Formats: sequence, C-alpha cells, structure tokens
Amino acid sequence: MKVTKLMISSVFILSLLVGCSNSTREVEDKSTEANSALDSSVENNAEKNQNNDELEDDTGVSYEGATIIEESLAFAVSYEDTEQLLTVSDIAVEGVVVATENYVYHMEEVGYGTPFTKVTLKVNKVIKGDESLVGKEILLLEDGGLITAREQGMADKFPDAAEEELDEVFFLIPDGHKPSIPGDEIVAFLSNNIDEEIQTGFDYYYFIGAYQSKFIYNEDTGNYERPSEDFEELIEEAETKEEISNIEEEMQIEREINIEVTELIEEME
Repeated sequence: MKVTKLMISSVFILSLLVGCSNSTREVEDKSTEANSALDSSVENNAEKNQNNDELEDDTGVSYEGATIIEESLAFAVSYEDTEQLLTVSDIAVEGVVVATENYVYHMEEVGYGTPFTKVTLKVNKVIKGDESLVGKEILLLEDGGLITAREQGMADKFPDAAEEELDEVFFLIPDGHKPSIPGDEIVAFLSNNIDEEIQTGFDYYYFIGAYQSKFIYNEDTGNYERPSEDFEELIEEAETKEEISNIEEEMQIEREINIEVTELIEEME
C-alpha cells in the first residue's frame, strides 16, 4: 500500500496549524497505527497501539476503521498561567460542547487538505470579551480529525493507486489529545484572528496554542484541567534525576494553571 505509507508522511509534513502559529509539528516519536504496520518511510516514529473502540463517541464523527496517527507538536510559546492566556486571547469562555463535525480544509494551490473538527460550543460564562455571547453558540475549529488519502492529494500524485487505497481514512490527533466531544464542559481561551491563508468561508474561533488553552471539567477532581502528557509514564521512562526534576516541574505548572482556571470560574458563580 505505497500510497498509504506516503500519505502518513505527508500528513505530518504538510498539515497546517490552526491556533498554533507559535508552534511547529515534529515528524517523530508520536505516530500510531491501528490497521497496518508502518514501513521505513516512517520508521523513525514510535509506534503505539490504540484501539479504535476507545475513540468511539456520540459525536456524529465515526472513527471506526480509521488509522490513528498521533502528531507531535513542539510549541515555540508555552502558556504557563492564565494571565498569559487572557492577554493573548480575543475571548475566554466557559461552556458545553453541543455538537461536532469533521472538517477538511482543502488548499487548491497545493492540492492537499488538513483535518480539523468543527466544535459547536454553547457559552455559559464569558471570562473575557463580549458578554452578550452568554447563552449563544459559537463555532470553534479544533486541530485534529479525519482525512482520507484522496483528500491529501494522493490521487494526483499516484494516478495508478487503487480506489480502496485512496479511500483509506486516517484520524490525526495532536500529542494524543483527541478533539472535543458533545457533553464536554470546557474553558476556552480563543482567538478569531486567523492567518490569511486559512479561508474557510465561515466564521470561527480557534484555541490559542492548540490544546494549551483548553481546559476540560473533571468530575472526579472538580477542576478544569488542561490536556497534558502522561507524567507518571514519563517519570518511569526517565533515565536521570535531571529528567525527573524537569518532569516534576512541568507537573507543578499544570497543577497551578488548572487551579487558576478553576478559581476563575468559581469566582463568577
């Protein structure tokens, strides 16, 4: 399946970043596959087995049969407190995800697409910005989603490719963090100043620094929490005390910013 293998590589190399103008994608360490083995074209990527069933949700977007690919993002700017996020965001809101829809942004000039997820968010509270948004729904465009080899432009590059190869579906998720699903209660720090090359034909907001500005309510802890690395796993894999110290520092940053965001919402009640 030559087209499939090259498709995986091109997804990493050619994808755009919405909400990540201050970050870059790394083509290493984070590829996963659910249906077939990767060959030497992505041999340097670490393989992780994920079960598609774990990603099945009532989202209106079916992940069944998709090859799961983790994109690794390297951020030029890391947001470590709410003051930073409030400063750079156009609006900051708390709300509930009521619907999602897969969306592929196609760039005619280069002949390939990039997968995103359209997220409809009902606003419950406005932390920063237009307070008239309370009770209304806004549209977010979130990094990650479904895309086929055909939508990645492989039909033009490989005219002899079989239809089943071109129709193969891939599910891209940044750093292992899947897009929002209906029912998620989130705090979002958002921007509406999208780069000129992203012309969708509809109005939307996007997360600042991808998932760095997204906090999901955790019923078990009662806190809004930002998607983060599996710190326990990282500590187990650490080889030096310095590495462990750096990981523990990151853990503390995450704890503190989660508390700050939670307190922001509690103060509004």
